[in-house]
Amino acid sequence: MPAQVSWYEQDKILLQDYSGQVTTDELQTVLHESIDYLNHAANRVHLIMDWKDATDIPNIMAVLNDANEMTSHERMGFVGVVGVNQLLAYWMQVLGKTAGLKASRFETPEDAAAFLKRL
Repeated sequence: MPAQVSWYEQDKILLQDYSGQVTTDELQTVLHESIDYLNHAANRVHLIMDWKDATDIPNIMAVLNDANEMTSHERMGFVGVVGVNQLLAYWMQVLGKTAGLKASRFETPEDAAAFLKRL
């Protein structure tokens, strides 16, 4: 499956895992599922977005409202992004300004998780 969300560490760290050619609909589904996880969380939840195996990034502008809703959610913690290219770096800056996204780049999901566990 090109896009999926699951717990990396139950009730603490979510993992969005992207691979191959990710469509806008698949990205939107993952964003909605992530918002649902956040809605049901008791505490702040950090997120790892793993794009390293994605071959194509969908039109993020088409899901900007959902991305803003997720990143500005009251229980959204810090975001570790793996596999950042220039387009993702741009959107990280946009979401940082519009939704207060706190994010940083990492080489691997394990590196991101090690950092997030210390927060």
